[in-house]
Amino acid sequence: MPTSSPTRTRWWRRLVATIGLVLLSWALGAAVVRVGLDLTDRLPYSPRSEWLYLLVAVCALAVSGGGSALAVRRHRRASGHRPPN
Repeated sequence: MPTSSPTRTRWWRRLVATIGLVLLSWALGAAVVRVGLDLTDRLPYSPRSEWLYLLVAVCALAVSGGGSALAVRRHRRASGHRPPN
């Protein structure tokens, strides 16, 4: 039975960690939505409320997308991938 090399094992561990960090960033984005909507819903409805809903959505996407991008960047740097010049 062939054994896996230490390099391949490290790569898989980094990949699993990266996937975990991406999922964590999306969970944090969902938490931003939940807290933001709870705070926004306490206010009486007005046209300003629509802008607050939009702001909550943009903040959640920034948290989720930014966290995912940082996790992927961390994985690529740790695995020795260098962008082409």
